[in-house]
Amino acid sequence: PWKECERLGETWALDEAEACFERWLPPVAGGGADPADQVTPTTPELLVAWATFLGTKAQGNKWTRLSKAASALNSAIQLDPHHTQARILKCNVLREQEAMEEAEACFVAAARDTGHEAAHRNLALLREEMGKGRRSTEGH
Repeated sequence: PWKECERLGETWALDEAEACFERWLPPVAGGGADPADQVTPTTPELLVAWATFLGTKAQGNKWTRLSKAASALNSAIQLDPHHTQARILKCNVLREQEAMEEAEACFVAAARDTGHEAAHRNLALLREEMGKGRRSTEGH
């Protein structure tokens, strides 16, 4: 049922999409759904969709969006520790938050636990980025 929220996001009806997600999400994930009234249980897929929306489309303060996305992904990972997409997105959120060392550790763990190609690829990209950052500060 929350797929409608994703669809709204894709048409850039952003306020509607955000309100839609918030109807499905429990307060712990930044929504207003009363767990007692929740029609559907919160699934990792819903949390990942919400985090993706926050990271790519939602308006407003970047840091607020990222921290909401991080908590949604933490909830998704609690529900399903092996949810590859949630784990990789969480690492990417850390990277966006400029927590490079944490992001690196996150990708290392995701690559180890899921063996997923995307985790390895993202880890390599992150290390390259970090290397560039380190090199550019030398000799100044």
